[in-house]
Amino acid sequence: MGTARAFLFSSLLVFAGVAPALLSGSARHAPSAAFKPSGAEFNAKSVPVYVSVFAINVAPEPAKEPTRVPPPAPQRSQGAALPSAESPRVPSDKESNSKQAARLQAFFGDALLQALRKSGFTAAPQPSSRPEKGVQLKGVFAEVDSQNHNCLAILGGTAPPPKYLLYVGAYNLARPDQPLYRVMTMETCDVHFGPLISLNNYIPMEKYEVSKNLSEDEMRKICGQIVANLTALLGANPAAFSQ
Repeated sequence: MGTARAFLFSSLLVFAGVAPALLSGSARHAPSAAFKPSGAEFNAKSVPVYVSVFAINVAPEPAKEPTRVPPPAPQRSQGAALPSAESPRVPSDKESNSKQAARLQAFFGDALLQALRKSGFTAAPQPSSRPEKGVQLKGVFAEVDSQNHNCLAILGGTAPPPKYLLYVGAYNLARPDQPLYRVMTMETCDVHFGPLISLNNYIPMEKYEVSKNLSEDEMRKICGQIVANLTALLGANPAAFSQ
């Protein structure tokens, strides 16, 4: 367990320390000969940014009780008047967990795209085919159990923490693709949490706290922090990106 936990905690990266090694050295790719900007000439906002749908698990819906068919109403004579409001109003079903998850993902994705564009980036949702250049932002919602494990967040689950952790990784699309995290099977989280995950310690990554009852103001604040951290990452690694 100690080895797995040490590996897990090593995945929580120091933003400024790992990014230069990852993007300029460890991948062993030389920058394009047609584009070798100096730090003074490089404009971080010229790098296109693509936003993926952030990952979150969904709790299964509770089983619904079978619909009961009411007995037929007694026959009325044609001259009898019907009383007003004879049938009670049927309440609408509560929004399903899957719909809540989809709404959270769309809500976050749209707000992040708006924040990127407002800051001067050319930003778009992740297309079906992976672009060859630019930056891809991937995210995963997690929760921390009593053993300080990173557990995949389950929307609609029974985990007690009031907040999610949102891990956002920045991918250089000129490099080979890698997973943001892996689900671990040798060790598990507490029973009320999702599966244990190990974050990829080769991807520049930042952690954000997100309330489960997320307000629009909080969401936009977090999106602003994501944009600021991305701008700093690109500015520190001009040779790793090309126009």
